[in-house]
Amino acid sequence: MSRQFVASLEHLREMIAFIIKGIEPVGFGEGARNQIELASEEVLVNIISHAYQNHNSSNDVEIDCRPQKDRVHITIQDHGIPFNPLREVGHFDPKSFCNDGSVGGYGVFLITKMMDDVEYQRVDGCNQLTLTKICVRMLSSAG
Repeated sequence: MSRQFVASLEHLREMIAFIIKGIEPVGFGEGARNQIELASEEVLVNIISHAYQNHNSSNDVEIDCRPQKDRVHITIQDHGIPFNPLREVGHFDPKSFCNDGSVGGYGVFLITKMMDDVEYQRVDGCNQLTLTKICVRMLSSAG
């Protein structure tokens, strides 16, 4: 299921609600749903805050939720300035973040820790970030 939204904070709750509805068929527990919601919100706020600064294109966000049996792929696409948020995540040091008070990078670091896979591509002038979460179900043992 896919839908386009205006990239503004006014529409953030609506975007998150769309994602939460899109992941329902997988049957995630509350903890995984919260991780998906937080990671998605971080991506969307970054797009709203940074993608369309000084950029002459439509300020929209397209969200595509693809639930499968045991996982979901959420692709968030914007037409903003080219930006690969994963480029610096390997260099991010959470300890130095706490010590030097610098701003930036922590949200992307958290996204990569909360999701099972995060991929970036630049396709046809668009940034595409795909978040994947796998549903881990506890197996009951027969006594």
